[in-house]
Amino acid sequence: MFSAILVPVDPSDASTWRRPLATATGLARQSGATLYVLSVVPPMESPLVAGMLPGNHEQQMVARAREELERLIAEQVPDDVRAEPRVASGRVFQQILRSAGELGCELIVIGRGGSQRGVHLAGSNAERVVRGAQIPVMVIGD
Repeated sequence: MFSAILVPVDPSDASTWRRPLATATGLARQSGATLYVLSVVPPMESPLVAGMLPGNHEQQMVARAREELERLIAEQVPDDVRAEPRVASGRVFQQILRSAGELGCELIVIGRGGSQRGVHLAGSNAERVVRGAQIPVMVIGD
């Protein structure tokens, strides 16, 4: 059925991962797929704010996101499901679509509620993923 499934999440916001991750885990288990759990670190939109942060701020955010994903996977994904953490930086919907393509995913399972580091998945990002995806997208409500 599927060999690779992408689940974009914000590890610090359970509303973005609780139901989508459970759904994707079940599908991955049934089909023997690899589950890619993705967190996107959004870009610093304001040059003024970016100028006040340390030069390695983005690297720190990516490292923290990876740690959170690894912990989430260890706690929520059973050992019989192959799951890999992925962290990307940039605009959320673009990174979801790019990651799905690069990883050869055949399905994206995305939550309708919550936020991705302050950017609502429920609004324009989930909609843009649905419109821009070349593969099926399953949108899971709260």
